Amino acid sequence: MHRTPRRWHWALLGILALAGVAAHAATDQPADEPPQVRVIDGDTVQLDGAVIQIFGIDAPELGQLCFRGEQPWTCGLEAALALHKLLELAQGPLRCKPVGDGSESPAVCEIDNEVIADVLTRQGYVVALDDGVAEYQEAEKAAKQAGLGIWGGTFVLPSRWRAGERYATGGAETERCNIKALVRDGSRIYYVPLDPGYESLSLDLVRGDQLFCSDEQARRLGWKHDGEKMPAN
Repeated sequence: MHRTPRRWHWALLGILALAGVAAHAATDQPADEPPQVRVIDGDTVQLDGAVIQIFGIDAPELGQLCFRGEQPWTCGLEAALALHKLLELAQGPLRCKPVGDGSESPAVCEIDNEVIADVLTRQGYVVALDDGVAEYQEAEKAAKQAGLGIWGGTFVLPSRWRAGERYATGGAETERCNIKALVRDGSRIYYVPLDPGYESLSLDLVRGDQLFCSDEQARRLGWKHDGEKMPAN
């Protein structure tokens, strides 16, 4: 059946706007204060302090490794870098509209008139959710056929990976936990590889610092992301 590209997306955005659903949009900011955007991982951004899960897709976690043959590669980090590049090269602002009423509802995000989830799915960096958007699932099929991104090898679905499943290898590592969680001045803040100054941060296990393999795990345990403030070690 023929589908008009992105018809669903524009219909949804229009409905949400008419319904007056709260939006994380650049137009809410003064002209001289563009929204602060940070990429957390391949399907999560932080926009003016609010952590936003991108609707309809699931990206490999930051610490997750995928495999080409038996060779591991950092597919979770690469997915985050792909999202970062998309935002960095954009001419216009990032705009996100929540799908649902809750404060933690996922959102349809677009930039330069493109829906981010659709772009990342076509590039092969993320998985389309089964109960998500038909266009994303079609984009996933095309990426699979072309062997793009994660579809060029073997990987564990991100949802199963978060549940503890790992790809069976002949001894090769299956994860690289790269989220640094630091306790400083009574605050518990986590930092991801795309945060400025990340490489300079060192962990103090005596003070309670930790490493996590996924941002979801860090937030679930009460840690918060702050990509702007770099603590003194």
